[in-house]
Amino acid sequence: MPGPKIPAVTCAEETCRAQFVYLENREKGTFVPVDVSSLSQSELDVLQFTGRTDGVPYEKGRHVSHFKTCTNPGRFSRRKDRG
Repeated sequence: MPGPKIPAVTCAEETCRAQFVYLENREKGTFVPVDVSSLSQSELDVLQFTGRTDGVPYEKGRHVSHFKTCTNPGRFSRRKDRG
């Protein structure tokens, strides 16, 4: 019987479609969408084993935010146009 799957999300942007997971930024108490490709093998192993991301905290400078690599990051912005 296979174990849990990595809790990855596929970007909804048609020109992107990258896989990412939400990791907790423990300094800010927020979650950051992180490209799966920036995770280490040991982090992937934890995610695969547990099926959860709470054992892998976000590390700025090492993990790559999906907002930096997405082809259309503005599509997902919570900011409203003020123009």
